[in-house]
Amino acid sequence: MVRIREFQFVPIAMAAILLLCLALHAKETLAQPGDASKAAAKDTENNLENGKVLVVLLHAQHCRTWCKEVRPILEEIKKDYGDRLAIRELDITEDTLAKAKAQAKQLGVASFIPAGMDSVPCVGIFSADRHLVGELAGPQKKSTYKKYIEKAMKAK
Repeated sequence: MVRIREFQFVPIAMAAILLLCLALHAKETLAQPGDASKAAAKDTENNLENGKVLVVLLHAQHCRTWCKEVRPILEEIKKDYGDRLAIRELDITEDTLAKAKAQAKQLGVASFIPAGMDSVPCVGIFSADRHLVGELAGPQKKSTYKKYIEKAMKAK
C-alpha cells in the first residue's frame, strides 16, 4: 500500500481544480454545436427580409390585453400580403430589452425601440429600406395598419 503524504496531495488537488476551471471557461467561450447554423439561419432570415416591408410589434410581458388584440390583426395582415411583408415581435420587458435592442439592430430599426418604449403595444411600419413610415401606439383597426403598409410599399 502506497501512502500519499498530505503535502503531496495538495499540488495534485490544486492542479485538478485548475484543470476544472480551465475546462469550464473553455466550455463558456467555445461555440456550441449548432451556434454557427443558428447564426447563419438568423442572417438568412434577415436577408430574406431585405426588400420587404417590415412590421415590428413592441410588446412587454405586462401587456396582456392590448397586445393580444394586436397579434391576430397582424396575423391576418400577414396572410393578406404574404411574402411581401415581414412581421417581427420584440419583447421590450426590462429583462429582455438588451436582446430586443440587438434584434432591432440586426433588422436595421434600432432607433425604433427608444421611440416605442413609452407605450406598448407599439407597431412600427418600415419601408424596404428601413425608413419608419408609421408608428402606431395601442391597438388599431386593420385598415389603419394596412394604410401604412401600403404607404411603405410605395416608398420603395
